[in-house]
Amino acid sequence: MHYQASNVSARLQGDWTIEGAVRQIDPLMELSNFWDQTNAVVDIDCSGIAKIDLCGFQLLYTWLHCLNIRGVRLNLVNLPETVVDTQKRLGLTRLFSAQQSC
Repeated sequence: MHYQASNVSARLQGDWTIEGAVRQIDPLMELSNFWDQTNAVVDIDCSGIAKIDLCGFQLLYTWLHCLNIRGVRLNLVNLPETVVDTQKRLGLTRLFSAQQSC
């Protein structure tokens, strides 16, 4: 996971399935501590996500929701086709659209 303070952006990468999601927690916590409650709008580049399943979407949704409560607005950008397809297959498209519009 990479982030740049000047651009207020971050990049998610790797395995977001049940096997790999636990390895995403520490980097997400690091990013969470990076932004304060300044009502920042942050673009999250998802192009590095290699694979994702329901467990990964649950982790991602929880993280988005927690930061939203703190006043940080996140926009998921550059979703790989595999992520979009999995999101549609699991019926999560509306859920994430609603989360991002909050």
